[in-house]
Parts: sequence; structure tokens; C-alpha cells
Amino acid sequence: MKIAGLTPILNVSNLGESFEWFTKLGWRKLWNWYPQAGAPPTFGAVSNGKSEIFLCQGGQGSRGAGRLVPTGPVAPAVLVGQCMKSTQ
Repeated sequence: MKIAGLTPILNVSNLGESFEWFTKLGWRKLWNWYPQAGAPPTFGAVSNGKSEIFLCQGGQGSRGAGRLVPTGPVAPAVLVGQCMKSTQ
């Protein structure tokens, strides 16, 4: 298996301040996503050369959560000590 790229998702407390912090380190803001019209952005990305990092405010990549949340049917698996079976 050859991996061409990997993009980590970091949980951040404040997306705007995180963009500013990364910019001071030489990274550039790529984009940001708004969950609904008129709401502040909660997801975005920064890049430096060929490297990218996704930033998620209060969501994915949450600190210390230690749990996986499937978004669709899953094959039989053990996730966080609980056996979850496919709904199909």
C-alpha cells in the first residue's frame, strides 16, 4: 500500500484564532465552511507547501473523547469496548 497524502483533523476552541496562529507560523488559510447562513465558520483548512491540516471547532478530533461514531451501516466490529452490528 502506498499512501500519497494524509490530512489530520485538529479540534480547536476558536477557528478564527487558530487561522491567525497558523498564519503567524507561515501557513496559509485554504478555506472555511459555514454550518448555516449567517453562522460563524466551524470547519476549515490551512496549508504549508504540500501539507494540509483540517481545523474543526468543537467537533471532530475532540480532545480526550476516545470514541468512534459510525455515520452509516458498519460491519461487525468492536468499537470502544462495545460490539456494534450492521443494521443491514
